[in-house]
Amino acid sequence: MRGSQSFSIIQILGLCFLALSSRVCAWPGYPTPFDDQHLIIMRPGGYQDAAGKPVKPVRAAGTVFGNADTLKASLRRTFTVHYPGNYILWIRVARGRKPVLIELRSGRKTLLTGKANEGRGSPERGGPSGYQKYADEAITRGPDGIARGGVENLTAEADDEDIEELEAELMDSLEPGRKEKWIHMLRIEKVEDRTPYYWWKAGRTELPPGNYELRLSGGPCLIDMVFLATYKDLLYPFADDGAPPPGRHLCWRVK
Repeated sequence: MRGSQSFSIIQILGLCFLALSSRVCAWPGYPTPFDDQHLIIMRPGGYQDAAGKPVKPVRAAGTVFGNADTLKASLRRTFTVHYPGNYILWIRVARGRKPVLIELRSGRKTLLTGKANEGRGSPERGGPSGYQKYADEAITRGPDGIARGGVENLTAEADDEDIEELEAELMDSLEPGRKEKWIHMLRIEKVEDRTPYYWWKAGRTELPPGNYELRLSGGPCLIDMVFLATYKDLLYPFADDGAPPPGRHLCWRVK
């Protein structure tokens, strides 16, 4: 015999969120904003310190791959661009008291500079303010991108079967190949209380094929994933987009 209990719609969606969550995210590997775009991912590892010594990642909760790099003064790494395009650089950084300076270089030429952990950020630059602005809007939208006005004031008699039906309805709208809108409740990252991580947009630059160097300075703080993408309309990234399951996103160039 199943019990019945009164839940708000937000509570029901929260239960679905927890049931679907993996690491810091809920997205189960459906289409992403990057499917038809060029994407360069820089996972933890591969950095060197100012003396040229390799920096070993440390295990860290709340990260995309389970580890992060420690920025104490400066870090640098090289990467390769295979396809030309206008790329935007995003970096996922643990909250810290001091800003992180981001610099993208080609030889001696600086192509892009930006900052992370600079105050609370903004909706345009990310950080805590960017995350909150995105989450406030996304929680009111289903995966079809349609806003459900006033959902906070709705209630329903919900039991286990009701929650399963709602979850199925949400997932049915995520058929592969559909052009999704990327602001919805299943693309909200979980922010850890102890060590919160936030995405920051460092800037945009044109990159022809070639080798480049990423330099980070400032801190101290932990550095999670960095990526460059040609998709221009992303308001706030979703971490699991950077960890596709085998066989997905073949157009990605993961470095």
